[in-house]
Amino acid sequence: MSEERKSTIYHLAQRLDLTIIEDDPYFFLNLTPASGLAPEPANMPGTTGFPKSLLSRDMDGRVVRLDSASKFLAPAYRIGWITCDSRIADKFGTLSEVTTWSISGWSQLAFLETLDKMVMHEHLQQLQSRYAMQRDYLLSACEHHLSGVCEWECPGFGMFVFLRIPGVEDCGGTFVEQLI
Repeated sequence: MSEERKSTIYHLAQRLDLTIIEDDPYFFLNLTPASGLAPEPANMPGTTGFPKSLLSRDMDGRVVRLDSASKFLAPAYRIGWITCDSRIADKFGTLSEVTTWSISGWSQLAFLETLDKMVMHEHLQQLQSRYAMQRDYLLSACEHHLSGVCEWECPGFGMFVFLRIPGVEDCGGTFVEQLI
């Protein structure tokens, strides 16, 4: 999401007195290597170059940011955290008194031990490089097989390439049935 759009959303939420839930699981997967260089690990941003989040703009406690380790540490590791204003955090604390939602203590300990022993910057560089290369292979296949049929943009973050089919407003319903 562009910086301009984030500002617009934040100011709209202020005007309408809304809470923003910022769920950005791909935040740590910046797939853009240093200018013009190949996506080798040493050219990837690692722990630098993160975009400005909605939470970083929050001046009145209205953003609740959700993060997850599952996209950058281990896919099956369902560990996440919430960053928010203390007034909202207190409500989560109260909810946790009557809800079971945490992973086992052993899994939490293993997670903390892993974080303690790893160098996050280098780990993210390796992961970003691998995902950037996979993305580039996919884009090459799109170029080879879908040129003239679909349009797409190279994603800078995350794992998804969204295809647009010119002249098709909605790919649901009968259009999909015709393809099958």
